[in-house]
Amino acid sequence: FDIEKEVFGEKEEEYSDKMLKYLNRLSNVQKEMLRLIIAGYLPREIKKELKLSDKEYNECELAIHSYRNVSILF
Repeated sequence: FDIEKEVFGEKEEEYSDKMLKYLNRLSNVQKEMLRLIIAGYLPREIKKELKLSDKEYNECELAIHSYRNVSILF
């Protein structure tokens, strides 16, 4: 099992079908938050950049990490 191939597909520039399904389950705000997390932004920076309250940030984080969404990848 190769997690990088599951996430990116054969070429790193393209996403696997599983990753596309995962991303399609996320809202635009959740996708943008995920992009910022991957880029190394801190939670306070993400909240400021996306104008999120603590509650909104926590809800987005829960959706990004929810088993229902992540289970698609495996």
